[in-house]
Amino acid sequence: MSNNNSSTTPPAQQNLVGLYRHGTLGVQLQKALDQLKDQDKVSDTVVERVMKVFDKSICNALATKLNNKMTLKADQCITFNFNNNVYVWTLKDVQVKLGNHKCSTLDYVKIVACDGTTAAAKKTTTSKKRKK
Repeated sequence: MSNNNSSTTPPAQQNLVGLYRHGTLGVQLQKALDQLKDQDKVSDTVVERVMKVFDKSICNALATKLNNKMTLKADQCITFNFNNNVYVWTLKDVQVKLGNHKCSTLDYVKIVACDGTTAAAKKTTTSKKRKK
């Protein structure tokens, strides 16, 4: 399975591209595209373009379409890491609640979180601050 991290993707966002592409949706999309490519129904250029649209779409959907509240309560934080504006926590014995409903208790949970604003939005905000 190919992993097309474009050289035009900023370094801080390349981690996110890998994260989403290695999720269930990204893996299945890549498998389907690989099958079409093997059957000579699409070119490498089309596969790359579709994956770039997937990257943008998944980031946009996560930023704009979600409004559920999730609560995690862990007995222990095993690891914490912050690198290139990406936070990573590994938690042990975690109780998960979605809204007011207790969903489950998990042995381990790994959380990867980052700044949800895009580079374009940051530039606009910075420009507005300078004009004042």
